[in-house]
Amino acid sequence: MSDTPQRRSVAILGSTGSIGCSALEVVRQFPERFEVAVLAAGANTELLARQIEEFRPRHVVVADEGAAKQFSSPLYGADFDAGPEALEAGAAIPVGMVLCALVGAVGLRPLLSAIDAGNNVAVANKEPFVMAG
Repeated sequence: MSDTPQRRSVAILGSTGSIGCSALEVVRQFPERFEVAVLAAGANTELLARQIEEFRPRHVVVADEGAAKQFSSPLYGADFDAGPEALEAGAAIPVGMVLCALVGAVGLRPLLSAIDAGNNVAVANKEPFVMAG
């Protein structure tokens, strides 16, 4: 058994919100334990651009297609997609953990996608549970 644990890859859906930013603070404090594989945000492309620069995810999703058209920051080699369906695809990328911190109803389908893909999930709000029954 190794003395050094393997880094866990994470997808953070809602990375520019308060919960997403808090999760990234944990990654920042423990870079030897976590790596960001996917960052997904709604429309705050300015903050998302800073997050991409710092964490260098492999995949980036902007849910708001209008905001995505204005996205001009370098993606540092990350795959980029936009729109609600892109959130679902981003959630289905194989990672160690998907944090679903999306506000309201928008989080249900990506959460189901993550589960269908066999990803471990962490849910930051009750809305998906209420909607799914």
